[in-house]
Amino acid sequence: MKLNYPIFDESITLEESPILVLDNATLFADFVQAIFNYEDSPLKLYDQSYQSLKASELLVITDILGFELNSATILKHIYTDLESQLNDEPMVKTELEKLMMSINDIISDQLLEHDLDIQTTDITFPALFKALNIKINNQAASINDKIADIIQLFKYQSRKKLLVLVNACSYLTKDQVEETRNYLSLNNVTALFIEPRTVKGFWQYILDEDYYLTYENVL
Repeated sequence: MKLNYPIFDESITLEESPILVLDNATLFADFVQAIFNYEDSPLKLYDQSYQSLKASELLVITDILGFELNSATILKHIYTDLESQLNDEPMVKTELEKLMMSINDIISDQLLEHDLDIQTTDITFPALFKALNIKINNQAASINDKIADIIQLFKYQSRKKLLVLVNACSYLTKDQVEETRNYLSLNNVTALFIEPRTVKGFWQYILDEDYYLTYENVL
């Protein structure tokens, strides 16, 4: 996979979770906005067949701490998977459907006794899962753990092809950055780190104040 941006001299190859440093504040902001609004930006992402990535194939995270693992979109995917899982166990699914019908009948009888004209609808499996508060166990003890959870979540979303982490290295030690990149590799996840300053101890792409792009090891 490759990335190109109008001011780059050449495209960047996204192998082994590269780090891209933009030490000009304005350029950093413009680039992050471009990748966040990828569909309407001049930034290009494409594979070896020159097929462009779709916006839906990116997961861009600009705030590690504030990222919500249990977003409505993620939970919808989980509920769909759980219902599909129940289809493989017809006896369990049938038993649950009977219980759901019983609950619906009891509630419907109670509504008849209410002063207002109230109605209900049949319980669906997604509604049941939501009522049971089924969600991802978000007990990350550190930012490093949170990033690991994000990687697992990305891997779970099979349609995603590129994980973009903005300013993530600022929260991590050198060993933790290395550990994160190894974890990405083990999980076969393609990622791009976008940073506002150099990250010591790693090879990285650096776009300087004069918009000159180099690839160097910062010691």
